Amino acid sequence: MFPLADSAISRFELLTSGYNAPATLSLVDNLIATHASELAIVMGSLSGHVSNSRGNEFDEQHANCALEILRIAGSFKRSLKSFDSLVKDRLRSLSDMILDDTLEKGGGELPDALEPAQLRSFLAKEACDLSPDYIDDGTGVKLPASVVELRRLAATNSAGDGAPLFPKSVDSVSRLARSCQSFVFEVCYAIPEQNLRGISALPVWKQDGIDSGDEESY
Repeated sequence: MFPLADSAISRFELLTSGYNAPATLSLVDNLIATHASELAIVMGSLSGHVSNSRGNEFDEQHANCALEILRIAGSFKRSLKSFDSLVKDRLRSLSDMILDDTLEKGGGELPDALEPAQLRSFLAKEACDLSPDYIDDGTGVKLPASVVELRRLAATNSAGDGAPLFPKSVDSVSRLARSCQSFVFEVCYAIPEQNLRGISALPVWKQDGIDSGDEESY
């Protein structure tokens, strides 16, 4: 899933060089969130199967399998966090590239050395942002709105954290983790539960008290 999402971000960089970032991030967010939700549905179905099962059919192998599924859910969550951090770095780089005015300083002449990324950024600006709006970036400096937007999305605090770029995916991954935890519990509880099912029907619960001296005593 994440190689696919990374490819989508790469195409976004190549085609728009950072312009209209919120729309692209929303699409990628929906893609990852849908995948995680489908996995959570599968885990819920497996958990339901365990709950409705009858017979001693679960053993250590089932428990190990369930724990492996939980490990995969944890790996998915770590991959999402790593991907979020990587995309933020790329957004910061794109914002710097938008501010690069090497071509504009050339007075209509191409410089001797020009990076492909610089050329892509110049072409994207001509196609996506012909009349840029300059707004305050919060420090009193006027910058293009696209740059301010990219820096806002990529902002982090002193601990290196910030608002997630993919909030729907974060929620879906949390649901996936809970579904996996429930599945692990159902599998591990299945064997002792087999031996506990008949306890409520034991004849001892139907016997009268023997001289307890207290009719309300249980």
